[in-house]
Amino acid sequence: MRVLFVNTSMAPIPSNTGHQVHNWGNIQALQLIGHEVFLVMLSTYGENIRTKIEDANRASKNLQLCTAIEVPKQRNKSLNSLSPFLLFQEFTELLFKKESYFVQNHQLVCSELEKLIESTEADLIWYEDFYVAVFDKWIKRKIPAVYNSHDNQAKLYKQKNLKNSTPSNRIGTRIRRLIYIYRWKVLQKSEIRAQRRCNVMFTGN
Repeated sequence: MRVLFVNTSMAPIPSNTGHQVHNWGNIQALQLIGHEVFLVMLSTYGENIRTKIEDANRASKNLQLCTAIEVPKQRNKSLNSLSPFLLFQEFTELLFKKESYFVQNHQLVCSELEKLIESTEADLIWYEDFYVAVFDKWIKRKIPAVYNSHDNQAKLYKQKNLKNSTPSNRIGTRIRRLIYIYRWKVLQKSEIRAQRRCNVMFTGN
């Protein structure tokens, strides 16, 4: 089977973070049982992509492909300095954009992933983490998908967008709290939607 393995920006190597070791182990396991792995890393703008690709190729000798797609940094906008009017604008944007409020330029990323599905003739797409599985909503695919959620990372990503605020009767504070709560709900729904869209879903830390 030809597996398009969609990884976060960290190269899957058997050292450094547990996240990198875990992803490297999954690639090794897929190769060990006879699958061809095509690795693509979603790398944030400005990162040293060439070094990441070299590291991944050294760690996994038999990769059929090792490439990267540049993505903008995930949105984590502070609300502390915004006026009530700008807070209302922010809430309106979140209300209508939902997941795309958090993911910048998703059209380009999804277009590149669709091209890779076609060019590699992939039989399956494998999402390693919530950070990359969130793009599946906009991908047109006819092949099955596997989603490994990495429980801790998925929770951390969602918690970054839910901050506690001190209860207050001030309208600005109330709007901020409303935005924090709605951010959390949007990300929870996004997580559930990713699980439902994929054919296989499992968790690992």
